[in-house]
Amino acid sequence: MANGIREYRLGSARLARGLLEGFTLETGGVLRTAGDVQQRSIFLAGLDSAQEDCPWGRLSFRADLQGDAVLTVRAYASNDFVVLQDGAPLPVDAFLLDSAEPPIRKAKLFAAAGGIKCVGSSDLLLYGQQGRYLWIWIELNGEGDGVLDRLRVLVPGDNFYRTFPALYQNGQPEDAFFHRYLSIFSSLYSDLQDTVDRLPAYLDLDTAPAEALPIFAQWLGLELDGNFLPPEDLRRLLRLAPQLIAAKGTRRAIELVVGLFVEEPVYLVEHNLLNRNQLASDSLLYGDSPFDCTLLISRPSDELLRARLTFLIDQFKPLRCRVRLIFLGSQGRLDAFSYLDLNACLLQFSPGSLDDGSAQAGMTCLQ
Repeated sequence: MANGIREYRLGSARLARGLLEGFTLETGGVLRTAGDVQQRSIFLAGLDSAQEDCPWGRLSFRADLQGDAVLTVRAYASNDFVVLQDGAPLPVDAFLLDSAEPPIRKAKLFAAAGGIKCVGSSDLLLYGQQGRYLWIWIELNGEGDGVLDRLRVLVPGDNFYRTFPALYQNGQPEDAFFHRYLSIFSSLYSDLQDTVDRLPAYLDLDTAPAEALPIFAQWLGLELDGNFLPPEDLRRLLRLAPQLIAAKGTRRAIELVVGLFVEEPVYLVEHNLLNRNQLASDSLLYGDSPFDCTLLISRPSDELLRARLTFLIDQFKPLRCRVRLIFLGSQGRLDAFSYLDLNACLLQFSPGSLDDGSAQAGMTCLQ
């Protein structure tokens, strides 16, 4: 933010202390309409600048409104933190944040204090509002949902006006035409500076918008044609990308890809590590080339998962390797190198017996 300008970001903690009627507060300071009521309000506790007669500058936020909802924003500043209520002093916060007080009485307070009112805009100048404290009231009337976020207040709100010689500043009221005219350019500069300040968030995998994730993948040489990965899985893939690229062409790379999407046990069987008897038992399963390998996945068949794994494994497997994916399912457990095909299952267990001279090779599980 430019020198000399203070910024108050109205985040979740500050919004939670306010009075929200017809709005719900979500993570990150996002306010979303709730219910079918046609009059929704947000009353915020007073912002304390710790400076008497503080010249407040600008209030802005992002508003995404649907239907015929009409946005109304009110604000006023004062050095006094109390008002007279039935002849007795009462803190302004207690009055505005009291849901039992009717809105018409609160509107009279804003009007009597010389506050400003703006209809249909989420970006307004607060020139003329001077005082240590600033109170804000945002109202949404009519049918239609809406989302409000990125609320902020700038003090004093401009850089350009104060750079002019004193001749152009002295004797002019705070809301003079010259000051307001320069505020157009100052606001554009402030928004540009705010965009520059947020650039690191666009490059952070936790905060970057979903639209930017495929671009990051292209930078790393990952092929993601078709947008077949949801944003959450794509973020995890990009976090793992340095390890994947370093292990490309190895068994480790295949295991990392599978570990992204599969939590169940996975067995990777390499053709060239099997003995001759094991290969003869099922050449279809283990392939006929020393470069082949088979992935045995202990979960029911999932064709979407199969397509994702195949697409990504092909990018990181050894060049001549062919990978077979076998989903064992919940019924497909026999021994270390036995499996049931896609449409086969064991309906029930039955007792078995072995002859005196029988021998079992490898690992055998009798249930």
